[in-house]
Amino acid sequence: MVNAAAQQAVPSTPTSMCLTLSTKIDSFLFRKMTINKAFKALASEPRRRVLNHLAGGPMTVGEIGAKFDMALPSISKHLSVLKEAGLVHEQKRGQFVIYSIAADNLVNALYGFMTPFCPDARRIAAERKRAKGKK
Repeated sequence: MVNAAAQQAVPSTPTSMCLTLSTKIDSFLFRKMTINKAFKALASEPRRRVLNHLAGGPMTVGEIGAKFDMALPSISKHLSVLKEAGLVHEQKRGQFVIYSIAADNLVNALYGFMTPFCPDARRIAAERKRAKGKK
């Protein structure tokens, strides 16, 4: 009779080693694809502005659209790219779709760190403070 410790000490078969290696490669490629999508999303100035506005809290497409001189379908497309890159979360509430920053994403953490160095981000943050002061 073979005990459990002896079974665990048996070296892996070539098939299981290939599966482990394949899983690691797949994980690496997935992370690389995700990072590429995030950088592609951040390469667009309107999408960076959307993220700056969402830094003030969750917003609907209409609320975001009011901040831009752009048609709502274009705003929706930008939000779709940000969502696919994992930079924003989407939540349906009745007839509205609420978007918020995916704060758990490393790229967003880096973006938050870099925001103070961006002139547009500083301007949007100042506008947000003025708007909160009026409420």
